[in-house]
Amino acid sequence: MALQTVFENFKRNKDALLAIHQDTVECFEKIQESLLSKRHGRELATQLVQEMTMASSPPAESIGVALDDLSMVVLSMGGKECSISSLAETLYTTEERKEVCKLFEKESRPSLIVIGQTNSGKSSIINEILGCKIVSTSDQPCTSRIVKMTYSKDNYIELVTQDGQKVLEKIKSQKASKIPRELIELKQEDRENPERVTAIVKAGFDIPFLESGVDIIDSPGRNENLVLDELVRKQLNNILPFIVYVIDGHNLFTAQDNDVLREIMDESGGLEIFFVVSKIEPQESDSSDEEDEDEDDEEDGKETVQESKKRRVFEQLVKNGYLSPDKDRDSNENFHGLSAWKLYECRCKKKKNPHWKDPGNIYKEYTDAFDRFQSCLKSFAESCLKGSVKIACQKLIAVLSRCLYFFIEKANLLTQNRDATLVMLKVIDQEVTTLHVNVLRQIQKQKEEIKEVMAENIKALEENVSEAARSFRYSEEFASMLGKDGYVSGTEAVNQCRTQIEQMVFNKVQEAVKTTLRSMFLTRDDFLEDLIKKMKKIEEEAFSEEEMSNSASATLFSTLVVCYEPDVECKTGGWTFKRILQRISEWVKGFFTRPVITIKGKVKVGESKWKEKVALDTLGAIDVFEICEDLVKTLNNHFETCYEKFKVELKNIVDVLAKGETLKDYQRKAILQFAPDVASLEMLCHSINDLNRYGRPQKGETISAGAQGHVFECLNIKTDEGKPCAVKVVPVPNESALKDLTLELHTSRGLNHPNILPVVCTIIEPVQSGLTVSIVNERMPSDLHHALPNITSLRERLNILLDVASAVQYLHKKGLMHRDIKLQNVLVDTNNRGYLTDFGLCKPEGLASGSLVGTPNAMAPEMICQKYTKSVDVYAFGVLMWRVCEGTGKQPANIFFFPVPIVMLVVNAKDDRKPERLEKFLLSCWALMEKCWETDPHLRPSFDDIVHDLKEILADKSIT
Repeated sequence: MALQTVFENFKRNKDALLAIHQDTVECFEKIQESLLSKRHGRELATQLVQEMTMASSPPAESIGVALDDLSMVVLSMGGKECSISSLAETLYTTEERKEVCKLFEKESRPSLIVIGQTNSGKSSIINEILGCKIVSTSDQPCTSRIVKMTYSKDNYIELVTQDGQKVLEKIKSQKASKIPRELIELKQEDRENPERVTAIVKAGFDIPFLESGVDIIDSPGRNENLVLDELVRKQLNNILPFIVYVIDGHNLFTAQDNDVLREIMDESGGLEIFFVVSKIEPQESDSSDEEDEDEDDEEDGKETVQESKKRRVFEQLVKNGYLSPDKDRDSNENFHGLSAWKLYECRCKKKKNPHWKDPGNIYKEYTDAFDRFQSCLKSFAESCLKGSVKIACQKLIAVLSRCLYFFIEKANLLTQNRDATLVMLKVIDQEVTTLHVNVLRQIQKQKEEIKEVMAENIKALEENVSEAARSFRYSEEFASMLGKDGYVSGTEAVNQCRTQIEQMVFNKVQEAVKTTLRSMFLTRDDFLEDLIKKMKKIEEEAFSEEEMSNSASATLFSTLVVCYEPDVECKTGGWTFKRILQRISEWVKGFFTRPVITIKGKVKVGESKWKEKVALDTLGAIDVFEICEDLVKTLNNHFETCYEKFKVELKNIVDVLAKGETLKDYQRKAILQFAPDVASLEMLCHSINDLNRYGRPQKGETISAGAQGHVFECLNIKTDEGKPCAVKVVPVPNESALKDLTLELHTSRGLNHPNILPVVCTIIEPVQSGLTVSIVNERMPSDLHHALPNITSLRERLNILLDVASAVQYLHKKGLMHRDIKLQNVLVDTNNRGYLTDFGLCKPEGLASGSLVGTPNAMAPEMICQKYTKSVDVYAFGVLMWRVCEGTGKQPANIFFFPVPIVMLVVNAKDDRKPERLEKFLLSCWALMEKCWETDPHLRPSFDDIVHDLKEILADKSIT
């Protein structure tokens, strides 16, 4: 593959990645728009932003939460703010977009930057790469401008300002076949003009090498001019630079070369440099200011001048740390010696005489060196460009995979544990009922005790009330009306004083009543609050806030004593009071009858004795027993009412959960709609990345053929351990098939288990009928269906079952269900170890649509209703175990077989048909099979249990 082809491939990859980037942005914007247009979608968007932000944020102690809301409600997260309308930004952040887009920026075209201290050496190398004389090769020293050569269908040469906005000089297309020397040279008069001293020569040529998508930059010698040096530094900061450093073969490695290289290495962050020694052809004089010529005397007399020049430069490059000492001169791909003059001579001779064959191989050394230079430069450029593509691919894959991860995790959470939730609701119902019955009994049983405790608490207040009354201060407003002697006259004034003292007493009685109630209901309220939390969590996961306005948790909450709202008709005035603990002072007032007194003359209301007497009279006038009687009656009525409301609300929740009409279900359906599109983009990124790394899979002999595709021997790709591979070629005729396949590949790539074959690579290719996807895995000798008759040892067969069970155990822990466990989907290696494969029907539990899929004789009966969980894998494993223990591959005789899966499933489910027991079966194996076939999915064992049981069976040393 020529260097030009390398750049062409990069251009194609770059264009493809740009399209994926744009599609990703559009996809996320559509997701945002779709979610924000629906009430349940807004809630889901809020949750996604919250979870994704928290996952990518600093430790929990340093953050609040950043959520989004349709109304642009701003929430706090460690000082950061975001809104739900920026969901697309959360899925694909600005920083990530900038990082990916570096590959697509106009300035990010691959640039071959040629640097050196002599003009002719650089120019000659550039001309040889382009295959024609574009740049002048004068040996005359001068300070030169930067020359940037790019592709253009119409040739042009311009001298433009540094920002490219102004053209200072222009050569017309007809004459623009070679860049004139006078345009490159920086004349003395130009040095006084800032605009001209920083000007750049830009030239466009219709040359195939440039058309492949690479620019060539001829840089001026460093340290000639500070302004020019700065321009060169800017070019070195290009995201895709390939630096070719040309060392003059006449001067060899100079101190100036060393200074410039050191600066380049510092500025480019240790970027690899391609070194070329120019003018290696013999000359009259060859010298270097770095080495004495006397060193030649130590060399073998047979060393040629060309070899001597290369050796001396190579040694200096190694000595100064620019080349690794691990490779010698001839094997180091980054070091070359060329003679542009000899190459030019050879090209001229061939041009003059196309049949000329270089008699005597005079030029062979030079042409071979140039061929090696081109080959190594190609590999060097290919490696760098592939690295750039890989970085962009990996960033996009990380974005898309992260999005899929959160979508799938959210879908799994939304669909999992519905049965567990119903069980929890049942437990809550039982506990609330028990609590309700017990508290009513407690109220009646402790009615007299309540009266006694309240009476004792109020009696105990006398000393406290007396002391408080003696030191009581009236309000400032009233105190100013008192005389200096503390006397007032008139009934109204005295009553104002009495009212203030009474309020003080009421406050103290209020605290005493609170203490009594709290001590009575403390245990009940603590227990009830725990149930309320559980209930509220269930409702929040299932419903929106609007739907929860009359929720069960709210009804349950109202039965807490601290939130009790009785309607109490009091004897004194018939007042209605709310929130007993918050407004109990008014209640106390209601059961207080103020003694009737007659005011004559002045009353010394400021006297401590008078205030104390009023306070104690007030305390004695409160009817504690009337308060208790009314309290018990209203508590009973309220608890009964709240309990009945709770039962109604609980039934509504259970009904909605059973019908699948909760907010959870709507949100899961939304995710089910989005996930395949995101997975498709992820698969395209993987395809570009894998194609760069492995190339297209080369098909060998056919291994198998089926409805989902053909499997071939893969000739050119091996695993990282060097093991042979097989390639499955899957046709993708339509969009629906593509979406199914992309989710399968996303799932498969995320698996890492010793009994699951990893995906080595996936390559997408267009064909006339649509697309094909080549999936490469490690090649296995056989599947279990074909291998089983030859595995006579029951212990080996049970070990294969344990391998499969371990693999499914791993899947289930990741929230995945396989849905097609059978002999044909288990591969075995030469050591009879089992590997679960074919994840075409494998789905995250949250994304499974409930469709009727799988192998009919291994389908669980609940699949008829197309509502099922990962327990269907347990049922299928039981059937697999039957066939493995049977050992010959026969089907169970008890099972009704029919070509139409739904008919077969209905008949077997209706008659409760299960595989029969064979005499050869171990009792322990049969017991495990029967547990796997339980009709009630909840009674089937988990794969944790299955793995445990199989290990116990295999512990029996009598099994061989």
